[in-house]
Amino acid sequence: VSFHNGALDYVIEQNGVRLICLDTATNGVDHGGFLTDEQLGWLETQLMAEPEKPLMVAMHHLPISLGNEMIDFFGMSNGQAVHNVLRKAVPRLRAVFFGHIHQVVDIVQDGVYYCCVQSPMGQPDLWPAVTTTNQREIAATPGFSVVIVTPERSYIRRYVYPAPAGNPGS
Repeated sequence: VSFHNGALDYVIEQNGVRLICLDTATNGVDHGGFLTDEQLGWLETQLMAEPEKPLMVAMHHLPISLGNEMIDFFGMSNGQAVHNVLRKAVPRLRAVFFGHIHQVVDIVQDGVYYCCVQSPMGQPDLWPAVTTTNQREIAATPGFSVVIVTPERSYIRRYVYPAPAGNPGS
């Protein structure tokens, strides 16, 4: 794996599938994420490379608005620009995985499937976006996902387990 221009942006190719990993961190400058113009250009180049291979993208921060002020606060400040670049890879782009918000999210926007996996710590009671509360209580639903990708299809298996004693929500 080689990193792009000092950022932790890189591509992994395994079993005929490309995974583009993006460094959305702002080095503690901001609560959310950001991609520089150079990173966006690099992303677009990588999205167009090897068009016969299925493609997935992974990043820490969510690039789209989920319609919840508290969740969106932790998103990318230039998420619309990121989304516009990602849209160019549809339908080859299988999924965009992100985290940071500790919420299970599956949403399709403009043909791009966005997926946030369950947090191993637990989930704040903030989703779905139609919830009007901004509680910070953590539900006792920690978990994780396993993603299996083949050239033909992709699978996401979700697993939950009881919160360890002493954790919020247990």
